[in-house]
Amino acid sequence: RRVHGLAAFIEECKSGGTTEAELATQEKKGQPTGLFVTHPLTGDKVEVWVGNYVLMSYGDGAVMGVPAHDERDFEFAQKYGLPIKQVTDVAGKTYSAQAWADWYGDKQQGVAIQSGKYDG
Repeated sequence: RRVHGLAAFIEECKSGGTTEAELATQEKKGQPTGLFVTHPLTGDKVEVWVGNYVLMSYGDGAVMGVPAHDERDFEFAQKYGLPIKQVTDVAGKTYSAQAWADWYGDKQQGVAIQSGKYDG
């Protein structure tokens, strides 16, 4: 099944900037593909989106967004109304999906939560 406008959006993404500095300053844009995948840890069904802000140095261009703990993914999820699920917690800090705080991305202080056997 073809998603209206997806091919044109992908072409638009190809013509944009590709450096980390360029991607950091441009508006985050995306479009759903109509495809779904299975989350490798939870088994949940996850919608696949194409975004214009993915860094080429991450994997092979296909990444799994973690909107609760990556600032770019957080901004993207807020813009498109995608779910934001906190999966790390820092003692004494209060998490809110309404506004980004730098500690959300801190992988040194936090402990896993809402992650099944990986909690703690």
